[in-house]
Amino acid sequence: MEFDLGVLDRIALLNLLPTEEVQSNFLTLKSLRVFREELVISPEEAKKFGLVELDNGRIQWNTAKERPKRFLVDDSVLAVIRRRLKGLDETGRLLEQQMPLYERFLLTEA
Repeated sequence: MEFDLGVLDRIALLNLLPTEEVQSNFLTLKSLRVFREELVISPEEAKKFGLVELDNGRIQWNTAKERPKRFLVDDSVLAVIRRRLKGLDETGRLLEQQMPLYERFLLTEA
């Protein structure tokens, strides 16, 4: 499936996707690694959007200059994203900034 993701979506997904030891098959692990690499904001994008990290660790950018980027999310990565979001929701640990991801990846399920 294809998704148009803005900077905030990309940051939220990077925080959502597992970075710890994940047990799965080779193709899923490879797909997760590639997808994480694609999500990272490139130096060129950071400059274009005026993205800066503030002293408190927060990130700020000019949203008027931002353009969503289209990502192809394969079924294995999509399953991981959905499983993580469902798990957070079921345990009452879903964060407000993850709500747009929840809506996009779960409520539009085909």
